[in-house]
Amino acid sequence: YKLIKQIDYPNSLGYFYAVATKFLGFEPWHHEGKTMALAAYGHKNSMIDQKLSTLFSIKEGIYDCSEFIYRNSALFLMVDMDKAIAELEQLFGVKARNHSEPISDFHMDFAFAVQMLLENSVISVVNYGIEKTGITQVCASGGIFMNCKMNMVVREQSKASDYFVQPLAGDLGLVLGSGLLLSSSKYTSEFYSVSLGPDFSDEYIESILKKSGLKYMKSPDIAYDVAKLLSENNIVCWFEGRMEMGARALGNRSILANPRDAQMSDKINELVKHREVWRPFACSILEEYCEIVLENYPCHKRYPFMIEAFRVKDNWRDKIPAVIHRADYTTRPQTVSCKTNPLYYDAIKHFYEITGCPLVLNTSFNDKGQPIIMSPELAVDFIKKNPVDVLAIGNYLVINK
Repeated sequence: YKLIKQIDYPNSLGYFYAVATKFLGFEPWHHEGKTMALAAYGHKNSMIDQKLSTLFSIKEGIYDCSEFIYRNSALFLMVDMDKAIAELEQLFGVKARNHSEPISDFHMDFAFAVQMLLENSVISVVNYGIEKTGITQVCASGGIFMNCKMNMVVREQSKASDYFVQPLAGDLGLVLGSGLLLSSSKYTSEFYSVSLGPDFSDEYIESILKKSGLKYMKSPDIAYDVAKLLSENNIVCWFEGRMEMGARALGNRSILANPRDAQMSDKINELVKHREVWRPFACSILEEYCEIVLENYPCHKRYPFMIEAFRVKDNWRDKIPAVIHRADYTTRPQTVSCKTNPLYYDAIKHFYEITGCPLVLNTSFNDKGQPIIMSPELAVDFIKKNPVDVLAIGNYLVINK
């Protein structure tokens, strides 16, 4: 391996995007996804673009926001958020949004402009690397690559012939990388699952259910029963197999719902996830139906990590409104294979057989700002406190009505 380019602090896309997130009234280092989702509602604004150009540029394939971050730097290679926000307030002549204030057209356009800078910067770096090496197969990792809209644009518009995003951002990815590096010297295998966390037996699960005081039953076919419940518009907490690593729920610790119900996304946002109603939900889709539902889907690829967005085809937009971004008609799919997650695959397959829809709404099994549910004890506590209809855990069903 040979290093061809290194971009050091303070020239950081992540820091710049975090400051923008704070300016919009969201929590930096945590709610950058809100900035990404809001960007789709915005439009190109020449005034915003001109002012941001004084802080940010792209030259010869490399972005540069280093002077802005350096002016607002703090100890330990961090950024002084208050100082950076004050500079943006002076530049634009407006105060940063308080989280309780309404979102204006300016905020949407600002998010749009920042998202565009991010996308153009990463495309430029990807193309720079390709031009220097001649290698068009690109692998990316890190915090900004959790931005699924950016990944879609890079996949569509860069010179990369193949684009893979490693799903475990942060230090957690080092564990995965170390294992892959060691194993690659002996053999090559496809990386298709991050379900490496704890699992629980039916015996242990039932012991927790007995203590809970909740009414439960053992299901002879948990996949079919859940599919039927979803088709009847029940919200189902799905707790099956080994827990996923990382930030995405991938069919092991998920909240599932019917994507065909236009009101379902608002209902889950308001009553279960307690977050803004304009934020979209992702979907889990049977991999063999992706080309039917998604635009420009490469038939030879899998996307099992829910980390790249796709545009939904026109004839499917009205069929699955609960998992589509209302402004740009995109969705963030997790492709599901019968080989890698057979139980989850069976549940979606049964749902398809019942409804004709080969996908379900999938969001993480947690409340706003909380870790994803790991254990049966936490699952029971969640269902007692939240207005979900069903808990499917192991081979047991808990009806929360």
